[in-house]
Amino acid sequence: MAKIPRFYLPKEQFHDNKATLTPWVQQHAMKTLRLREGDRLILFDGTGIEYETVIVTENQTYAALIEKTSPGLPEVHPKIFLYQAPIKKERWEWLLEKATELGVAAIVPLLTKFVEVDVTQNFDKKKERWENIVQSACEQSGRGFLPQILNPQSFNEAVEKARGKRILFYEGEATPLQSLMGEIAQASELSLFIGPEGGFSDEEVRLVRSREIPVVSLGTQTLRAETAAMAALSICYSLKSQ
Repeated sequence: MAKIPRFYLPKEQFHDNKATLTPWVQQHAMKTLRLREGDRLILFDGTGIEYETVIVTENQTYAALIEKTSPGLPEVHPKIFLYQAPIKKERWEWLLEKATELGVAAIVPLLTKFVEVDVTQNFDKKKERWENIVQSACEQSGRGFLPQILNPQSFNEAVEKARGKRILFYEGEATPLQSLMGEIAQASELSLFIGPEGGFSDEEVRLVRSREIPVVSLGTQTLRAETAAMAALSICYSLKSQ
């Protein structure tokens, strides 16, 4: 049996037993996949609810009649907030996609001393594109909750306001992430700080240490920023599941 196509639809598009399909969903479902009236769709609203629907025509356009509502896949734990220094466009967008697939709760562009990419210019337009990327990643992966993309934060602000257990990853540190296994296993929320290609400055590391925030390593190799983020997320999720 062919897999039923799955699409994200904002919660406000659902009314009683019917869902109004957005132009984007209609474009992909009807034009790309060539679906028609009577075909089935799985819709999700980003809050963990899934809807089994069948396509109907209405006023010369398409809608979806809801046949069944059920909980989607549960969120992975702990809830992780990824404070990631911006990197070049293609690699940043890859990071958004893969972090979403792994289960990240939120992604915050982190403005550090050595950041070379200005994400603050035309940020609203960038954010709209990034949200489309995470929506597509949720559709593909089966995830039912949309991660948040938050506004850029300065390093100092992020260090002070980050939620849960805070951890900074630094290539100049020898202490491995696994040294925090017990604390990660107990944590309900983690905030992970990943620097840009140039790394964190000495001042930034000193600030973190002064707040008694753990500074750890991902190994002896020097990793690209997006590789470091994926490694950190994967290890933290695996430690929680043990």
